[in-house]
Amino acid sequence: VQHLRKNSAVEPFKLEILKRLKFTPVCVSNATYEFYAAQINMPKNVVYNPVEAPILKQEKSEAGENLSHLQTNLKDSGDDKSAALKAKFDAKKINIVMPANFLTLKGHELVFDALAGLKRSDIKVYFAGAGELKAGAKAKFDALIKSDKAEYLGFVSKMDEIYAARDYVLGFSSDEGLPRVVIEALGCGLGVVYSDIAVIREIYEISSKKQDFFIVQRSSDALLACFESLRKPASKSPDDAVIKAFSIENYLRGIDRIYSEL
Repeated sequence: VQHLRKNSAVEPFKLEILKRLKFTPVCVSNATYEFYAAQINMPKNVVYNPVEAPILKQEKSEAGENLSHLQTNLKDSGDDKSAALKAKFDAKKINIVMPANFLTLKGHELVFDALAGLKRSDIKVYFAGAGELKAGAKAKFDALIKSDKAEYLGFVSKMDEIYAARDYVLGFSSDEGLPRVVIEALGCGLGVVYSDIAVIREIYEISSKKQDFFIVQRSSDALLACFESLRKPASKSPDDAVIKAFSIENYLRGIDRIYSEL
């Protein structure tokens, strides 16, 4: 049994080895199956990995009253990241969190460019993640922080309070197998702004919060246009359809079916 989680191209010599082996693949999404099926002929077994939305310890409004300001930037990334949970936010603004390490495929610089062109002052993006930015991208990020369009939270291990105080989760990846942060955020009642990739369209079809789910062409201009028209989510209710689809019970049923047939 081979569990396929990330959409990563298989090297040619490994493909030749796989073609000579008999194995049962288990893919975490239909998008991941399509990705690998384009490289090697294999049966279709899709079982969604279980994703439990963080338990919200308090109502969103209460969370906002108890959070205090954290002054931080990239050079402070070694500080205690638990302090990031206290980052100040303005409940009147549209507060967005982008949980992603600083990797090129995550699209941070496209997000920076979109924010740089944003004329509205009522949108703020909080970046949670680790890693280093190239000099040019870091200069853009520093300018956004200075203008109060962005804030850097560093690496955050516990996202429950972050989700509780935000309106949307943002992702701008070039590809993903199964973005857990999207499922967690929907389970906590947030809306979604994400690049147009196969797995996001798949989650959108499952979601019961389609009115707060925005799929955007992966360009800074398209994201800027989305930001310009963005409003507060219509509902802060948890996405029951997503919670059910990505439950541990659903996962166990799927895995049991596959292993029972071996």
